[in-house]
Amino acid sequence: MKKKFSEIATRANSLDFFENLFYYPNPDKILKDKGDDISIYEELLSDDHVRAVTRTRIANILNLEWKITENDTSKTIIDYVIAELNRLDVYQIITSAMQAVFFGFKVFELNFDNTKIESIKGKPCRWFAFDKDNQLLFKSKTNPSGEIVPQAKFLLATQDADEINPYGFPDLSCCYWYVIFKKGNIKFWIKFLEKYGMPWTIAKAPPQTSEPDKDDLLEKINDLLEDGTAVIDDTSDIEFIESGGKQQSGTLYNDFLNFCNASISKAILGSTLTTENTEGVGSQALGSVHERTTKAIISSDKHMICTFFNKIIKLIIDLRFGVQQKYPFFEMNSPQEINETIADRDIKLKSIGVKFKRDYFKKTYGFSDDDFDIVDSSEYSEPPHIADSAVKDSAYWDNLINEIEKCEDYTEAKEKMKSYIKEETQPELQENLGKIFLLGEMTGEASV
Repeated sequence: MKKKFSEIATRANSLDFFENLFYYPNPDKILKDKGDDISIYEELLSDDHVRAVTRTRIANILNLEWKITENDTSKTIIDYVIAELNRLDVYQIITSAMQAVFFGFKVFELNFDNTKIESIKGKPCRWFAFDKDNQLLFKSKTNPSGEIVPQAKFLLATQDADEINPYGFPDLSCCYWYVIFKKGNIKFWIKFLEKYGMPWTIAKAPPQTSEPDKDDLLEKINDLLEDGTAVIDDTSDIEFIESGGKQQSGTLYNDFLNFCNASISKAILGSTLTTENTEGVGSQALGSVHERTTKAIISSDKHMICTFFNKIIKLIIDLRFGVQQKYPFFEMNSPQEINETIADRDIKLKSIGVKFKRDYFKKTYGFSDDDFDIVDSSEYSEPPHIADSAVKDSAYWDNLINEIEKCEDYTEAKEKMKSYIKEETQPELQENLGKIFLLGEMTGEASV
């Protein structure tokens, strides 16, 4: 007899779980230590550097092109899905869904109109929580502890969310203390500038000067600093003394500010060049590392966005066509730029008779099946003959052949042939010789 065992190791049964009334509190360490909700991360977006790097990360995703992969789905369904996504404004939804990167999760409410999704609207994270079973709760005025929302009406975009932590991991949590330190640093920096940014004003009065006269002199100094004019007796003297070493001390504030900004950049973008590579040493190596890191982060963000849109696509199809056995996929890729080196190589190979397959064009140039047709033309069945209209002088060829026969190897023969080319008068000859060089090199490599 088989026994059915229920799950034992659950969050609700664990020692570190403490339920807050009816919902599970966000386990984010900063929020727990501060005793605050996720709205404190919204305030971080007012920092100029945080705003810049978050916009950059969103822009990296918005720069991608999206498409629908058929997956054995009918063209009617595909066309309908594309039309609906365009109507709902894909890029606006992507921009809103990217908030999940910074806050851990993003909630969307769907409004329906018969068999269509009328709108998809992003909602503030602070309005929502999760219960012990990871069900989404809406903290309303009538029920501040949260009430379960209809699953069919709400969708979630999440970053690194799991069964233990449905709230996901917010990247802004890594920026919190650096923004706080920046604010404190700037506050003290301003005080430093007020104290040491201007020269000290010192008045020298004769020893017998009375206190009332000294107070009067001090008042005149203040007028001097305020208005730039003052009248003093000729027995007094005013000096402006620069604070020694103030520039070096002020640099410490600037260095700390750069350190905080660099740390924020790493938290959001993965790496930074502008704040760390101050001496310009190894900039190429740093650039390569930065590029690899950026691609890895973009790949992670793409996965999150595509997963979210696949949920939307399923809803769109189910509402209009009913439940399907297979559904198309939402994909995002970088805009394809033709690699001129590869394209030039392929043109040369094609000209000497190489026939490419459809899969090669799809893999190399990012085309889909609907983007192109391959025409099997007999004009490429044989390598082109060098005896064409560009060369009619047989004596020219006789001399060239004699010189080539004297050469000891292929490299010397190739250089000899190049010396006979006159670009300004024989462009077609130069093109054909280029094809011969390529064919010769390929033949030589194949024979090794």
